Amino acid sequence: MAVYKRKIATYAFQPNDTRDFNLLATRVLKNVFITFAGTLTVAGGMVDGTLVQDGVLRTLLRSLKLLANGSNIIDVDGRMLYWFNAVITGSPNVLVEPGVTAGAHPVRAAFTVRLEQLASAARHAGRIDADGLDNLDLRVETGNPDGGIVTGGDRAETLAGNMEIVAEYDTDRSAFRGGYRRISRHTYTNAGATSDGRINLPSDVIVPGLLLIAVDNGARSDDIVNRVKVSVGEDDERRDLSWEAIQEENVDDFALELAAGAPPYTGIGYVNFDRDLDTNPAKILDLRGLKTDAGRVKLDIGAPTGVSYVEVYPVALGVGNKPR
Repeated sequence: MAVYKRKIATYAFQPNDTRDFNLLATRVLKNVFITFAGTLTVAGGMVDGTLVQDGVLRTLLRSLKLLANGSNIIDVDGRMLYWFNAVITGSPNVLVEPGVTAGAHPVRAAFTVRLEQLASAARHAGRIDADGLDNLDLRVETGNPDGGIVTGGDRAETLAGNMEIVAEYDTDRSAFRGGYRRISRHTYTNAGATSDGRINLPSDVIVPGLLLIAVDNGARSDDIVNRVKVSVGEDDERRDLSWEAIQEENVDDFALELAAGAPPYTGIGYVNFDRDLDTNPAKILDLRGLKTDAGRVKLDIGAPTGVSYVEVYPVALGVGNKPR
């Protein structure tokens, strides 16, 4: 019995592209790794543009979906994967961002679709029993570097390079724990300050944590979310934390390196229910058997300066041996 990695595909990046990859194997799927190495070429015109924050991440992976027996169990983008792994591992992943002047600039990025609970007694709980499925597909969509990575100016930008997808499997099916990773994407668009901006969470999952990404006028911001409340139903409140307390808790839980004495990742907060690292349903957010709107995130939103939104990603575990 062994853990091994298998190359699924290597292919040339194309803008606004959608591709499906079959991940089926008679094994248990642990993780999926996606890497890119290439060059952004800036040509034409006289005026330089502006590098878009997280533009490389969102252009390389505008959307990533994991489809199990046709059911969409993971729905994320490159920005979510990068910042989620930065928080829970205590270190950012690979990212080389380009310049915006005329010429060729190197670009690199690496992403992990993480199906395991790191440093947890229940670390195998998110693995997927690929052998027990009829179909397991990875759908990757890319964006357009001209506008997605660099905006403004009068130059044209083209991105060239190779995407590589590698899946990691365990040959020991006894390590499977009868669950599977589920991550859904929810966005609250701010129309102004409110004390009750709410997002309903999916049912039939248990939730070790919620990743929040707060964006104001195109940039991640720590000034949009004042407080985050998580409840089951209207009155059963499970967490009530200020944005500052969430970020400080992340530093404490995940040994994040401080930047000048401040939380290191602007606009990023992870509401952690699994502080004991045992994924015990009695202590984490258990939404099994409840109505669709039973789990709720309530956001206290400040005054945005432009187009403002908050993305909420429940990093959850599905119930049962097979995704549905």
